[in-house]
Amino acid sequence: MKTVQKLLAALLAVVCLFSITACVRDGANTTEMEDGEDVTVSYGKVTIANMSGKDAVKLFYKRSTESDWSDNILPEDYFHKNMGLQISYPIGAKSLYDIRLIFEDGSYKDFNKIDLESMAEKGQIVYLGQAPKDAPTATTTAK
Repeated sequence: MKTVQKLLAALLAVVCLFSITACVRDGANTTEMEDGEDVTVSYGKVTIANMSGKDAVKLFYKRSTESDWSDNILPEDYFHKNMGLQISYPIGAKSLYDIRLIFEDGSYKDFNKIDLESMAEKGQIVYLGQAPKDAPTATTTAK
C-alpha cells in the first residue's frame, strides 16, 4: 500500500515538472483565416500517465476523425513507464483524440477515442494502459 502511495506521489511530482508545449501553446491564439476572419483557439491541459509497461521514445496525438498524427510532442527523450505528464489540446472542439506511444524497439501502441476535454474538466488522469489498483476513482484507462 505504501509503495503504491509513494508511486502515485512520485507520479504527481513528475507531472508537475513536465508540460508539453511543443505542438500547441497554453492560453488563446488568434489565427487569421484566408477570408480575413480571425479565429481564436484556446488550449487546455490534461495529465496522461504511461502505464503501458514500456518506456516510450515518441508521443503523437490526433483527433480520432483525422488520419495524420502530430509531430512528436515529448519534451524529453523518454516517456518512462509509470510516468505522467501534461499535454495541451485545443478546447471547445468536443473531439475525441487518439494517442500513440512509440517504443525503443519501433513497436507502438495506440489509445483511441479519448475525451481529453471531459477528462481535464473532471480533473481526471488519463492512464495509457492499466490504471494502478489504488488509483483515485476520478481516472480513465485508455485502451
